Amino acid sequence: MRGWRRNVLVPIFKNKGDVQSCSNYRGIKLMSHTMKVWERVVEARLRKVVEICEQQYGFMPRKSTTDAIFALRILMEKYRDGQRELHCVFVDLEKAYDRVPREELWYCMRKSGVAEKYVRVVQDMYERSRTVVRCAVGQTEEFKVKVGLHQGSALSPFLFAIVMDQLSEEVRQESPWTMMFADDIVICSESREQVEENLERWRFALERRGMKVSRSKTEYMCVNEREGSGTVRLQGEEVKKVQEFKYLGSIAQSNGECAKEVKKRVQAGWNEWRKVSGVLCNRKISARIKGKVYRTVVRPAMLYGLETVSLRKKQESELEVAELKMLRFSLGVTRLDRFRNEYIRGTAHVGRLGDKVREARLRWFGHVQRRESEYIGRRMLDMELPGRRQRGRPKRRYMDRDSNNNNNNNISNDSNNNKSSNNSNNISNDSNISNDNNSGNNRNISNDGNNISNDSNNNNSSNKSNNIRDDNNNNSSDNNNISNDTNNISNDNNCSNNSNNIRDDSNNICNDNNNNNSSNNSNNIRDDRNTSNDNNNNNRNISNNIRDDNNNNSTNNNISNDTNNISNDNNKQEQHQQHQNNIKNVNNNNSSTIKTAKPSTITTAISEDYS
Repeated sequence: MRGWRRNVLVPIFKNKGDVQSCSNYRGIKLMSHTMKVWERVVEARLRKVVEICEQQYGFMPRKSTTDAIFALRILMEKYRDGQRELHCVFVDLEKAYDRVPREELWYCMRKSGVAEKYVRVVQDMYERSRTVVRCAVGQTEEFKVKVGLHQGSALSPFLFAIVMDQLSEEVRQESPWTMMFADDIVICSESREQVEENLERWRFALERRGMKVSRSKTEYMCVNEREGSGTVRLQGEEVKKVQEFKYLGSIAQSNGECAKEVKKRVQAGWNEWRKVSGVLCNRKISARIKGKVYRTVVRPAMLYGLETVSLRKKQESELEVAELKMLRFSLGVTRLDRFRNEYIRGTAHVGRLGDKVREARLRWFGHVQRRESEYIGRRMLDMELPGRRQRGRPKRRYMDRDSNNNNNNNISNDSNNNKSSNNSNNISNDSNISNDNNSGNNRNISNDGNNISNDSNNNNSSNKSNNIRDDNNNNSSDNNNISNDTNNISNDNNCSNNSNNIRDDSNNICNDNNNNNSSNNSNNIRDDRNTSNDNNNNNRNISNNIRDDNNNNSTNNNISNDTNNISNDNNKQEQHQQHQNNIKNVNNNNSSTIKTAKPSTITTAISEDYS
């Protein structure tokens, strides 16, 4: 039982400060697997009985660093647009995990409602453990640690959350005015005096219980600062005033911009790329494997926190340029080889980074909208502040990019880089309708096996088509409601009038009622019943297929008189003579389109649109 309580402390340099100073190292404890499993069991049982405040975002279910970053950015954006000051103090605790007093830990656990048996279990883990330090020359002797939490332990983050929940019970405000992520605390207020007062209250509540606020790392930032706003003091000392602050790995600027954050993401991507450059630059490894390594290691570092910002095209281009440089290095290709960017992405099976940023933003926005109304993200988006935006070009806001971007749906797939985007404005025409927009007729004519289908601007209006077959020059009357003068013409004086008012059935003339063209027929040839006016001023679609089985006559102007009984034999020849002279080209007079097929097969079909 002694072995699973033995811990190995490994000091890790923080990459800042003096290498020879012990304060610049973070000690991580390596524990046995048995102890880790036991800690997971205890943690799961403690989470069922302990309720942590909503201001704590660290190591809590359904919460992450993105929630806190998003809430802070939107809050700063709202105050910037309203031209109001927002004062933020970022509090840093010195050696937060290492300074927690053990007696304070037991007290906070009992006050949070933890059963006494679980308090004794945690006491056994800490009081009976032994630690050795691993150094360059070996390991030290075992010693006992009497203060602080185990760094590297699975149970320590939740125990620290319990302690911070109890210590800040009297001083914390609701989100977003107070937000905590483990030991990272941000305090916001509308006035400098108020934020200074809140900072002093926090210092007193923490330091009286054994914690300590770092004077050198605590910083102050003001959004939309006015002249002479002053600075914040902590116990008489001025808190360092900054224009940007790295909060939870994401840079927040006082002007609400994200230019520094984009440069930071590019730098983080290159740092991760250098770590795996041995794999990415190995010629023996295929491009597909390199693409997988890139998407797994490098891209998450470049995309971290970008779902909470609104990028300009220039900033998006900076990210894509850096990505393509990494891919070209990995594939051994230079710009002198003159390979297109699409080829580089397709070879590595990597999609455009700009599309992935938009995809992450849309996914995060959907996540926020699906949460309950009390969620901090939704409350920040719905918050309205009094005030007006400043004159001139407005600053870009979080929601502006989605409303102005027309390519939000153009999300690329890494495994299929050549996937084309969907365009909702492209309408396929299955019936092969040709639309002549350059002509004044605006007619859509389609001939499909004597069946005329008229697509009138996708209104699904069906046209009636009538097939008329002329056998042995016997002209039969069609169903297009073209009235035939069947009355017996007995008056010699009316011959000329009848010739001018011929209602020709056999030629199947459909007068297209094109708003203003119906009155231009010099021969007064009109359709009595089919002069329907489209309410949308759409022109009628006319398709004429004329089929003549026996008469090889290719002219379009052969018009025969009705075969009805005309009683006046003396005027019959004169009527036919005037009929031949007065009827001119139907295509010119009626503005209709008549297609002439082969002489052997001429078929006429008239389509009518009933509105």
